[in-house]
Amino acid sequence: MENLNDLGDYLNTEIVCTLAGLGYSEGSDYYKSPDCLESLKDLVRFLRRDDTTCEIRRQLGYSEVLQNDLVAILKSCSSKEREIFDMVVRLMVNLTQPAVLCFSNNIPDDKTGQHYYLDLVTQLQSYKEAFTEKEVMSIIGRELGRLLQMEWDDRLEEDSLLIERILLLIRNILHVPANKQAEKRTDDDASIHDQVIWNLHTNGIDDLLLFVASSPDERRWSMHILEIVSLMFREQNPESLAKAGEGRSRTEKKDDERQLEIIRQQELAEKLNNARKFSGRHSRFGGSFYVQNMKSINDQNQLIYHRPLAEVKNMTFDHNKTAPKKRKKQLPAKEMGEERRSTLSIRLFLKNFCKEFLQNCYNPLMYIVKDNLKHGRSQENDETYFLWAMRFFMEFSRHYDFRVDYISETLSVVTFTDLLTNIIKFYDGIESNKSEASIWGRRLHLAIQAYKELFMNVMCMDKSDDENLQENAKIIKGNIFYTPEYRDTFLSLLRKFNMSKQTKGYLRDLIEAFHIFLKMLEKYCTGKSHIVVQKKKKVSKKKKRNQHLGTPVNLTTEEIEQKWQDLASDLSSTLQGHAGEIPESVAPFDAASEIPVDEQKTNALSQIQGLLRNQLCCEAVALLRAARDVWADDDHFGSAGISAEDEFMCLCDIFKMDLPSVAIPTENEEDEREDEANPEEEEMAAVQTHEVEFSIQEFLNKLATPTVLQPYCWLLKYYKENKETTNHAIIKMLHRVAADLKTPAMLFQLSLFCTFQKILSDPAANQYKEMVKFSRYIVAKFFELLPKNPVLLAELVVWKNSGDCYEIVEGYGTLVMRSASQNTAATWTFEEEEELRKLYDEYKGSDDLVDKIMENMSNDTKTRRQIMKKLVLMKLVTNRKELYKKPAKKGVWPEEEVEQLRTLYEEYKNSEDEDIVEKIMEHMLNASRTRRQVVNQLVKMGLVEDRKMLQKKKKKGNRRRKKADGFVVDNEDEGNESEDGNSDNEEGFDHPPSSSSDESASDDDEEAGTSDETLNSIISKLNSAGLNEQLQWIQSKLLKTADDREKTDKEKWQPLPLVTITEENEEALGNKLFKQALKKVGLKPPANEQETFWRIPVILNPEKLRRAAKDLDGSGSSDNAQGDDAGSVTPSAASKSKSRKETLAALAAARKEKGSVSSRKRKERNRSTQARRRGGKDWRKNVNEIAADDNTDNENESDAESRDKGGSEDKGSEVPLPTGEQNGSKSKRGKRRVKALDDSDEDDNGLDNVLQNGHVLSDESEHEDDDERTDKDNAVAAKKASPSESDENDLEYSRNISDTEDVNNNAERSEAGKKRPRDDNDDESSDDDDDEEFNLPLNFHKKARRVLVDDDDDED
Repeated sequence: MENLNDLGDYLNTEIVCTLAGLGYSEGSDYYKSPDCLESLKDLVRFLRRDDTTCEIRRQLGYSEVLQNDLVAILKSCSSKEREIFDMVVRLMVNLTQPAVLCFSNNIPDDKTGQHYYLDLVTQLQSYKEAFTEKEVMSIIGRELGRLLQMEWDDRLEEDSLLIERILLLIRNILHVPANKQAEKRTDDDASIHDQVIWNLHTNGIDDLLLFVASSPDERRWSMHILEIVSLMFREQNPESLAKAGEGRSRTEKKDDERQLEIIRQQELAEKLNNARKFSGRHSRFGGSFYVQNMKSINDQNQLIYHRPLAEVKNMTFDHNKTAPKKRKKQLPAKEMGEERRSTLSIRLFLKNFCKEFLQNCYNPLMYIVKDNLKHGRSQENDETYFLWAMRFFMEFSRHYDFRVDYISETLSVVTFTDLLTNIIKFYDGIESNKSEASIWGRRLHLAIQAYKELFMNVMCMDKSDDENLQENAKIIKGNIFYTPEYRDTFLSLLRKFNMSKQTKGYLRDLIEAFHIFLKMLEKYCTGKSHIVVQKKKKVSKKKKRNQHLGTPVNLTTEEIEQKWQDLASDLSSTLQGHAGEIPESVAPFDAASEIPVDEQKTNALSQIQGLLRNQLCCEAVALLRAARDVWADDDHFGSAGISAEDEFMCLCDIFKMDLPSVAIPTENEEDEREDEANPEEEEMAAVQTHEVEFSIQEFLNKLATPTVLQPYCWLLKYYKENKETTNHAIIKMLHRVAADLKTPAMLFQLSLFCTFQKILSDPAANQYKEMVKFSRYIVAKFFELLPKNPVLLAELVVWKNSGDCYEIVEGYGTLVMRSASQNTAATWTFEEEEELRKLYDEYKGSDDLVDKIMENMSNDTKTRRQIMKKLVLMKLVTNRKELYKKPAKKGVWPEEEVEQLRTLYEEYKNSEDEDIVEKIMEHMLNASRTRRQVVNQLVKMGLVEDRKMLQKKKKKGNRRRKKADGFVVDNEDEGNESEDGNSDNEEGFDHPPSSSSDESASDDDEEAGTSDETLNSIISKLNSAGLNEQLQWIQSKLLKTADDREKTDKEKWQPLPLVTITEENEEALGNKLFKQALKKVGLKPPANEQETFWRIPVILNPEKLRRAAKDLDGSGSSDNAQGDDAGSVTPSAASKSKSRKETLAALAAARKEKGSVSSRKRKERNRSTQARRRGGKDWRKNVNEIAADDNTDNENESDAESRDKGGSEDKGSEVPLPTGEQNGSKSKRGKRRVKALDDSDEDDNGLDNVLQNGHVLSDESEHEDDDERTDKDNAVAAKKASPSESDENDLEYSRNISDTEDVNNNAERSEAGKKRPRDDNDDESSDDDDDEEFNLPLNFHKKARRVLVDDDDDED
């Protein structure tokens, strides 16, 4: 302490000596010391070395160096003493700087620091009084004018520094706060601040400030000018300044009378209360009373009351108690500053200054300041001066003479955007910087004031008579209302209002600004049916759920084998190209890496193994092929040009290898690295914007929340302090909620009712008519509902949301019932909750808890998600993930499924069904099991020793289907003939079905009977069964396949499986009718147990696929049992076809009865060549006779009559046929030929010509069985042959007519055998005898052209 005292004494000595060296004064004159300049420099040096306690600065303040010495030196300086003048100004600027800057912009918290701070403020106030002298400001103004008259290029650096110091000195003087207690000034009186301003005006400094603000050469001082102007108008009201010097308007007179009447009413009420309090008798004999039902020291609960009876209502027990202290953080924030009305002369001067500033300086100055703020050329938080200037001068312009051209720089949509940005910035400062929350709150208040003034100016533009202003206002409003931030800002600020950080003045401005916004929004939406606005939605960025490739786990041999069995089918599909695209950009080798090549090779093998074990077949195949290209000589990856089978075995070896673990980077890690590299893209992707139709009612519904109404109700308590416009905005908002939104119960709040009581009992209540009327409305609603709801009194102490208000009015539980009527499954009754709790306790140890609960719940409408959500809400489960189904390992069968499989197998193992596995799968509970899994499990359980026992059972003999016309047709391949090769079937036609054949085909009758149903009838049944969506799925697949096959070559066509993804499609494919419909349109079912899905065969070309899709609509014309492409047939054509079939049947029967020779016994046929020739002639005669008899019949003859006639002709024919071996079995090739004749209705002229002229086409019987298979392979090409190709083929066949017929009929036969192209006119001209035509489609199939086989080999 002694050292500190010695230091203090030393400082005091040095300062006193330095001050003495400045000079002295005698009377009104001041004499400078020769060491004056050096002493001034020493003082500046002392201030530079000052400590945090500001000891030197406070010592200079106590010595009053500025008032006594510096001001006198400034007055006595001559024009030659520039250096002393500069040093005096420099020292003045240092001494007058704001006190808060001396403490690092923070007011000290400790008592000593606060004492030092108050000392500095007091000294600054004394400094300010010194500048009220006219001579001081005159010298400063004269020097500033001299410097500003110099051209900017002629000024020295010292001149520019002096200009800046003078401006800073004026700024510091105006910044000193007023001492109201010391000044004791009232309105219309001149305070010290007013005297300083008037001194600036009388010395012309205000004109210099306007010059600097408007001059483009002095733009570097723009921020200084803006600060000085803002401090000049710190205590002024722009509205009072705009109306200064004018007569009072009616509105002003009315407001003054209203305030006077309020004061008078309060005074009268006070006098009346005093009169009631003091009665005529002495107070000592006023009487004693007791209050019933109030706790007292006696046992009767009667409190004795000794005071006057008039005060009994105000009786309280708290008058002797000390009020509890509030925490500092809970204290209400201090107001930003108070406004006062200066004397008229000051107001008139400031009014003229504002007019000059708006006309000449506002737009250029605000442009420069805004540019400095935007590009960071200003100090921190200088935007507060910009916000103040914008609010003040725009309000002045609106009240004085609204001129948009004066304020055009800040009246735009861009200004709204900048203001909104500042509002968000300031509020974030409040939330993030708790220690400076009050400072950020004042900045936010300035931004809200400027925001409100912008809305007010837009309203003035909208009300203007100028159409251009109205149009511009409409554009601004459209942009504001379109953007969601402008609509939601007010709601957010109201919800987050904190009285300890934000002042009542801030809340008043916020409520008034929101009131103006709503008023503009309602007017904008009036008369408009559709308003499109922008809506933003925050999207939480979800990472891709990729399968994590973990460290390979050591598996047993059985586990590896089981995993490989599960993977084999998918891997095979991948290698065949049926399981998606294989990635191309895979790099298994890094040449720049420090890892050795051999180690990289091992890592590649480990990566392939990890991909395979994680079911990523495409990636594994891609990595294998890339590694094969890098390490071509290594056998582990296979050799170049390896086949798919070898590649499959190579992957199998890698899968079963014992390899070390390797870290495999997942796609999630790559995404995270990309996200870190592009944070801006992540921010852009976090918010999605889209346009929606705006509803004013939906926006107003957001107001009916307690968080929005609480600030309104709190501010209404201060209704006496509020302006009339503020009270109107509060009552209007409460009226919107109570009346417009029909939720008066939301205002049933005890604190609000206390405010209503104050308003209704106020002596000047007649001056608050709007509030009184609304208060009575709410109270009346409350007492109206009170008899219906006795619990309403308890509701007064809590805030209520819209749902609570609905139940208060309609009854408790009605909201739940209403939501239950809308969604019964989403609501839970008490009984259901208890049942859920009981089921949870019972099954909480099971594997799938939710499934167990769903099985045993009495209410089966509850979904899995609802049960999971309710369990979390009831806090039975902490995390919803605990309730998720644990995915079972692939290939693992639960015990229930194993027992079910065993039971089903025992039930169906002795059945005669073709497919036991299919029967088992139809009755299994788990329909997701595939055929392969069922077979593998049966083998694993030991129920089946060989998988072949579970293959589909094939019936012995040929599969036959009986058509409606009586022909037995076989659709099996030729390769299914008997293996012994001793087939006795002949080439040609089969015998008509005999009794023995009917007996052998009895097993197929049922299937043939079901296939008689038409496709339209099947589709109608499927639609009625609700399978129309599945039919549409098949149609879309057919049409898509048709489009794909049109774009690709025919050689590249492949069968397309119909992969079922949804359960509905899977169930549909198990429907018998659905299967029949698929068969009728030409689709193929799974051929064996290796196939799972139905397929679209290659033989269906695009045209047939589209026709099949059309047939599935139920409107197609192809309904035959074979699904062939047959067009609609007229009745006459149908009778033709049937007559032709009967004739051909008769020919076949005649030929069978006479025993035609089989092609496989050519030796026997050669021995009886002559007999066959003779029989061939007789047979051709028989054909001519049958054809002639049949052609004379009527076209409209019924089918039964035609069949009888054909039979009689067959019996009556006694023509000797060629000898040969009779064979009762039917040739499959013959059956297919009959089928070709039966189903072909295309080109009939060729066969008509042959039958009418008695000619029979010869068959080139020298072809062997290989030729038959060749003919079958060429069938598809023959079907698509063009008309010209068909004609050429027909002509070729006409040349093969037997040359061994009679010479007499040779010319006739050769002419008839030539087939010419069909002409439309031939139908009329060539049929002179009205004979029936029987057409054989020669261009349908090569075998169809050889249907009629001539066994004669006549020579020419």
